Amino acid sequence: MLYHLGLGGGMMRGTRIFQEAASIGVSDLMEKCEIASGVFMSLGYGMLELLELREEPPYIHLRIHRSIECELGRSAGRPFSQFIRGIIAGFATICFKREMIAEESRCIAMGDPCCEFKIKPREA
Repeated sequence: MLYHLGLGGGMMRGTRIFQEAASIGVSDLMEKCEIASGVFMSLGYGMLELLELREEPPYIHLRIHRSIECELGRSAGRPFSQFIRGIIAGFATICFKREMIAEESRCIAMGDPCCEFKIKPREA
């Protein structure tokens, strides 16, 4: 349930960010992602670090430091992000205009220093 709430929220926020970016003349995808990163941090979700962004094939690799969701699940021993993973997938779906998924490979809740996600197109 948390994943789907995040997914819808990420798509709505992504649509809004893209509209506002267009209204101020921002068309570059990297700049739009930087705006989204600032919004993400201002909402208290964590500090986003973009490691890689490719438009073709669509792919994003990022880290989240101090993820509020995974900080709460410390020592769960498994990837803990559902809501934030959904937000990321929803935003990426808007970015690339195709359904994207976010997979968490490192997680604060597993003892890692940060959470790490790879976002790619959903396989058919």
